[in-house]
Amino acid sequence: EFLESKLLNEYKNFLKILTKDILNDLPDPLFVHDQKGKIVFINKALAVFSGYNQKELIGKYVTKLVPQEEKERIKGVLTKVIQKSVTFKEFSTVFVAKNEKIIPVSYTAVPIIGQKKIKGFGIFTDVRQLKGLFDALGRAKTELEQRVKDRTKKLEKKTEELEQSQQI
Repeated sequence: EFLESKLLNEYKNFLKILTKDILNDLPDPLFVHDQKGKIVFINKALAVFSGYNQKELIGKYVTKLVPQEEKERIKGVLTKVIQKSVTFKEFSTVFVAKNEKIIPVSYTAVPIIGQKKIKGFGIFTDVRQLKGLFDALGRAKTELEQRVKDRTKKLEKKTEELEQSQQI
């Protein structure tokens, strides 16, 4: 029984380390928060994305990462996550980096079930590239529509010329 308990503890420790390693190496900026909304873990991607190191964010409220006008909305989402009244919540907001640069992001908040102290995690996805793609797609659509209009006018003119030449 002692050996079984020892093996179980070793296995639990292994899983904790493995989970932390996996979270740390994810490419998306990610943080884990406690029941008060305080950050208890950030991954490498969040450190790079934000410009903050782990020591600067651990123990700080998640709302440190958003502008003043977004703080209440983020608090409301975190409350729902902590109370587990949502399975996850994704929405658009803005992120404030250490250099005070404002970055449009998609924020996904997810509760962690079965934990007492750790209540959830959040992922920030930089949407600037997506916005650029949508802008380019909109420009391409406008250009294509103009081409179709121009070709239609040319075809109408040719059709008219052909009809006039057949009347002669």
